[in-house]
Amino acid sequence: MNRNKKLVFDLRIHEGEEGRVSGSARQYQKEFKKLLEAVFGVQSYFGDFFVGGLETMDGVQENETAFYVKTSDIPCVITQGSLKTGETRAYSTDENTAFGTGTAKSSRFGNRTEVVYKDTPVPYTWDWVFHEGLDRHTVNNNFDSAVADRLDLQAQEKTSMFNTHHARFISKCATGDGIITEAAVVTKDTVANVFNKLSAYFVNIGLRKGVTKVAKVNTMIYNAIIDSGLSTTAKGSTVNIDRNEVRMFKGFVIEEVPDDLFQENECVLAYAVGIGKAFTGINTARTIESEDFDGVALQGAGAAGEYILPANKKAVAKVVVGEDYGLDNLTVTSTVGTASGDTKITVSPALTSGNSYKYKVSDNAVLPAAGQSVKNWTAWNGTSDITVETGKEIVIVECDANYLAVKGGVATVTAKA
Repeated sequence: MNRNKKLVFDLRIHEGEEGRVSGSARQYQKEFKKLLEAVFGVQSYFGDFFVGGLETMDGVQENETAFYVKTSDIPCVITQGSLKTGETRAYSTDENTAFGTGTAKSSRFGNRTEVVYKDTPVPYTWDWVFHEGLDRHTVNNNFDSAVADRLDLQAQEKTSMFNTHHARFISKCATGDGIITEAAVVTKDTVANVFNKLSAYFVNIGLRKGVTKVAKVNTMIYNAIIDSGLSTTAKGSTVNIDRNEVRMFKGFVIEEVPDDLFQENECVLAYAVGIGKAFTGINTARTIESEDFDGVALQGAGAAGEYILPANKKAVAKVVVGEDYGLDNLTVTSTVGTASGDTKITVSPALTSGNSYKYKVSDNAVLPAAGQSVKNWTAWNGTSDITVETGKEIVIVECDANYLAVKGGVATVTAKA
């Protein structure tokens, strides 16, 4: 996949066509929408995680809720279980069920479950902006060509931001048994065992048959697979050693991605395809005559976010290495609090007797290492609302009597407006 492909749109300005004129400003929301979608399709590393690619909306005025998702919008890929031998028959043949004394009072099909599709609000969780200037005296290019070129480059830059946020989002989806830990660096001799664990995980969670699994790996894992000798054409594998290329390994589609897209100590993000949604809303994309120089300001602003059905989080796993890792063992949830600006935090499992909670808020939360002191973090009693801005990330840590971290988890904050 060529992620460096240049995508340029013809943005010649004619009133009523591309670059619509509005007062002293020319609007490019529709053009930028097309650019974002096209560039994302080429340069996204995690586009296969999200059903339908990047959902892009132009002319957005709502700055909190992106859309309302119904449970049918995103496929659920986890099988919910099956009957076991010896269990009671599901279809009753009892003489007093639907007949006899049970006439009009019972059903041989059992209790009826009402199907209701609930509208779940999905909020924007982060935003983006750009602000550039094109001076007629210095730009040294046709204005329309320069605008087209800069919008193309801005679409590429925003896609790079999507890659970073999407990697972080997918990483947070993996919890519990979906976190495969390795004490040491993975080598060509141990990489098969790592993927055996991943394969077993996806089988045991009941991933539906036929659903494609992918593994985005860092350079260390990718080269370990190549060097292991297990992926060769002699073994029937889709691999080209000369080009350092491997496509499948242990039932996973393999793709190498830059190391800096992984969180600390991570080396693999594995998931079923098409289990979430990625979206962005474009508030504005325009040029406007500047009062400060002889030219125009090129401006854009928007918001973005990601969503996954809670049930689909099981279809995400990750591999982490290093003995210091292991604090991602609390499930932290943020919902609107009672007062404006407050959020209600819930944590599971429950607090261990003798321990206490500490928290920290930031733009990009990082869990502390196991045993790290959190004495200077803010104390929390486990029940009170916390005043914090929507979109921030909050780290909740359970610490022992000496304020050493023993458990932790992260949530993106949703506060009451």
